[in-house]
Amino acid sequence: MEIFERFRDLVEKELREVLSNYSLEGGPPHDLSILYGYQMGLCDQDGNFHDLPKGKYMRPTLCLAMCAALGGDVKSCLPAAASLELIHR
Repeated sequence: MEIFERFRDLVEKELREVLSNYSLEGGPPHDLSILYGYQMGLCDQDGNFHDLPKGKYMRPTLCLAMCAALGGDVKSCLPAAASLELIHR
């Protein structure tokens, strides 16, 4: 289960980065990023990130595990893995 925890942590970090950087014309975080973050359990209703339990991230974890098994670069696969979680939720 260590590999699942490691990949889950990588995906969560990528999701936080994507959501915190999603803004319009360099302004504050857009309402959609707060909505997604709140719905996914990553932040509160005001957009402040917290460290509560979130979920398994099974789909992106399997994506990264398959990438690693095939000898690919896991870091380059992170955006695709994170998008799987955004689509799923």
